Amino acid sequence: SNNVKHALEFVAPIPRDDKSDLVRSSVLLQSGSAVGTCGMVVGEYWHGESLPTMILPKALAKIVGNTPFDLVGFGYDGIQCTFWFANGAFVSSIISEGNYVNYKPLFETDLSPVKIQKDFFKGLKGLSKTAESKICEFSTAGILVENSASTHVKSVYKVEGLPDGMRFISKQLLQAEKMPLVIWDDSRNLARFFSENSRMIIKALDRD
Repeated sequence: SNNVKHALEFVAPIPRDDKSDLVRSSVLLQSGSAVGTCGMVVGEYWHGESLPTMILPKALAKIVGNTPFDLVGFGYDGIQCTFWFANGAFVSSIISEGNYVNYKPLFETDLSPVKIQKDFFKGLKGLSKTAESKICEFSTAGILVENSASTHVKSVYKVEGLPDGMRFISKQLLQAEKMPLVIWDDSRNLARFFSENSRMIIKALDRD
């Protein structure tokens, strides 16, 4: 079903383009969910379909996830897989050999998610368009970004309730833009995002 397509669309942007690292440049498609990681970000989307476990190239996941036609069929023979679409088109690929990282312990936490702060992503997107630095920092004033490395002038977007001192790569946080719930896990230096069908962990940068 299209649930698999939506799952691949969600996780495909996360892995790196560096093919020398199997796990961090591929997508795990398995029964129930799809997973992607780059080392700093881990995302999982539940598609609910009963599928064999396989490691797909990032390029294949992007093609399937971004195709505008409905996904209507899937085939797998242990060596390659094929996806069929409603317009009659299909795409096939050899699956990758190897073992995927055990990502599940990373999601274990006793903390409960809360609704993400109002206008958080709106402010982050606005700052990211004009800032020279790709890194954002949280403070009691809100989200801070450095406009120019030479002048150290910073811009701020007022957002209340952010954990003071946490630092992230802005574009990684924006991957969670459509996720309405968050845990700012300051003690483990992680941001945990949740939606109805997905979850994502983003590792914070070391503090200065």
